[in-house]
Amino acid sequence: MRRRPVLGADAAHPEAATAARRERRKRNRFIPFLILAAFALFIASQEVPMVRDTIQRIVAPDRWAAARTCRREALAKAGNPDFARIVDPGELHPTRNGFFVEGIRVGEMAEQGGEAQFVVDCYTDAAGALVRATRLAVPVE
Repeated sequence: MRRRPVLGADAAHPEAATAARRERRKRNRFIPFLILAAFALFIASQEVPMVRDTIQRIVAPDRWAAARTCRREALAKAGNPDFARIVDPGELHPTRNGFFVEGIRVGEMAEQGGEAQFVVDCYTDAAGALVRATRLAVPVE
């Protein structure tokens, strides 16, 4: 007596296996693009301030509000805020009752031409409202 070969699930229903393979191929086509998009987003978040701000606004809105408040106050402390820019956004540290933004470097138009820089340290409360901002001189390098 001859035994009948046992068919696997794929062999028993070849059209179902083919459809499943087709679906996997469609899904797997997008994986390289997703990896490339993730790397591009990571690089953009490191290099482009607007992308960094947008990501921080979505991920940590309270930290974003504190940093934004301090950057605005740092620009307001310039002699002529219309001709000032943020050179370095500084570092944001959480405190017990809010945030401390350390080392916001601001460049402003100097009197003899060129750019003069100063540093602002800033404290905000948990809601992002300004508590205190201090302007510090930057030594010439």
